[in-house]
Amino acid sequence: MAAPYGTPEESAGDDLRGRALQRLKRKQAFYRQLTTYLIVNAFLWVIWVISGLNGGSWFPWPIFPLLGWGLGLAFQARSVFGRDGFTEAEIQAEMRRLSGD
Repeated sequence: MAAPYGTPEESAGDDLRGRALQRLKRKQAFYRQLTTYLIVNAFLWVIWVISGLNGGSWFPWPIFPLLGWGLGLAFQARSVFGRDGFTEAEIQAEMRRLSGD
């Protein structure tokens, strides 16, 4: 008779699949945000150039949304593509340093 919740290997595989899907969704959301960022900021710079050519101010006001939104996008990129924790080699190296080897 099979176990009602599957074998531990199946559970680990399901957990890995869930984590992989979650990571892919985060990457997809980042790329969607990046595309929106590029399109909107390009549009803002076009508005700035057109208004400047028509006698408006040449103060580069689009820099503010570009930098503010860009900073948020950078944090999102770090959270999506950054490392989650330490590698085993880094942990072992730190343990050797602490023990004096």
